[in-house]
Amino acid sequence: MESAALPVPEPALTAIYTAVFCIVATGVAIDAILLVRAGRGRCKLRRAGLIRRRGSLLGQDGPLLLSMLAAVYVLLLSVLSRNIAIDEGQLFRTLAMQTLGIHGTAVGGAVVLLRLRATSWKKAFGIGRRQTAAGIMHGIVAYLAAVPAVAAGTVLWNMLLDRAGVSPGRQEVAQVFVETGHSAGVYILIAALALVAAPFAEELVFRGVALPLLARMTTPLLAIAAASVVFAALHFHMASLVPLFIIGSALGTAYVCSGSLAAPVTAHALFNAGSLAAYYAVRLFPALESGALSVLMPAMGMPGR
Repeated sequence: MESAALPVPEPALTAIYTAVFCIVATGVAIDAILLVRAGRGRCKLRRAGLIRRRGSLLGQDGPLLLSMLAAVYVLLLSVLSRNIAIDEGQLFRTLAMQTLGIHGTAVGGAVVLLRLRATSWKKAFGIGRRQTAAGIMHGIVAYLAAVPAVAAGTVLWNMLLDRAGVSPGRQEVAQVFVETGHSAGVYILIAALALVAAPFAEELVFRGVALPLLARMTTPLLAIAAASVVFAALHFHMASLVPLFIIGSALGTAYVCSGSLAAPVTAHALFNAGSLAAYYAVRLFPALESGALSVLMPAMGMPGR
C-alpha cells in the first residue's frame, strides 16, 4: 500500500535540495581536481600491480569461489519468489535466505580461500588497521566523485528508456521500503543488509576476487569495466543498469587506487545509505518522486523507479 500523497513542506524541501546540492557540488569539485591531476599525469591507478599480484595470490581457488557463488545464486533464484513483498513473513524468509545463501557464502568462502592460500585479509584484500583507515577516506572521495556521473547517467538512461517505451518500475526492495504497513523490524533488517552485509559481501566478490583475477588477463581499466558490467547485470533491474555500471566503475577504481577493500565497501555503503534516504523521503512525501526534485533523486543513490 502506497503512502498518501502529502504535500512537501517548504522546510523539508529546502533541506533536501540543500543536501543534494552540497553532495553534487562537492562531487563536481572533486572531479575537477581529478581531471586537473589527470591532465598533469599525476592521477594514475597506482595499485594496479598490487591488484594483479593479488589475482595471482588467489590462484585457482578464486574462480572456484566465484563458481560456487554463481551456483548458490542460481539456486536461490529458482527457489525464491521474485515478489518478495507477498507478506511480512515471506519477506523475512526471503531476505534471510538471500543473506545466508549469497552473503554468507561469499564471506565464508573468502575465509576458506584465505586458509587454503595461507594468507591474511591484509595481504589479500588490504584490510589492515592503516590500510582500512586510508581506504575509508578513499571510499568517501570515490562516492562523492561518482555522484555527478551517476546522476547524469541515470537521467540520460531513464530518458532513453522512456523513449523506448520501457517502464521497469522500482526495484523490489525499494518498493518494500516505500510501502507502509510493514513493521519496524522489516525496515531495520533492510537497512542492516544495505549498509553492512551487502557492501562487504558484494565488494569481496566483485572487487576483492573477480577484479584481481580479471586484471591478470587484461588491463586494469578493462578489468574494472568487466567486473562492473557483471555487477550491474546481476541486479536484474533495467532502470539501474547504467547507474550501477557507473557505481561499479567508481568502486573498482577506488580499490585499484587505494589497494584496500575498505574503499569500495565504504563507497558502496554510502550509495546504499543515499538510496535509503531517498526511499524514506519518497515514503513520507510521494510527490518528491514525480516532482522537480525527481531529477536530483539519482544523486542521492535512487537509480530505479
